[in-house]
Amino acid sequence: MPDAVAALLAQWRRERPDIDFRPLGAVARLMRISRMWDKEIKDFLARHDLESGEFDILSTLRRSGEPYELTAGAFLKSSLVTTGAITLRVDRMETKGLVTRVRGTVDRRSVRIRLTPAASRSSTAYSPHTSPTRPAYSTPSTPTTSNTSPQP
Repeated sequence: MPDAVAALLAQWRRERPDIDFRPLGAVARLMRISRMWDKEIKDFLARHDLESGEFDILSTLRRSGEPYELTAGAFLKSSLVTTGAITLRVDRMETKGLVTRVRGTVDRRSVRIRLTPAASRSSTAYSPHTSPTRPAYSTPSTPTTSNTSPQP
């Protein structure tokens, strides 16, 4: 049974048999998978009361190694967001008890963002990569032949 992309390709082949629409099929399928994965991630994070930007900070801190802390400057170097965006995310996460701000002992202007012990222990549970639906997206598939694809 053809899927929506196969039907779209069949329509284009009928209307424009002179054009190879296989690249369009590949892009359309990638876009559909991307939308499904985005929804899965958003739903997963919502169940943990997290937004994607907060998850980014949480996972960045967790993978930084003990003591699971970085300066705002280090976040800026590894992301494409502004200092204001980082500040807002950290503010929300601090309210949720996920991070704390630690002032430098030598230079009080230096502030490090640190995972709380509770967030550090449970951060892997927040990972959408451990979601029960992940295997559906990550299991390598074997190539199949389909009579809906145009032959070269």
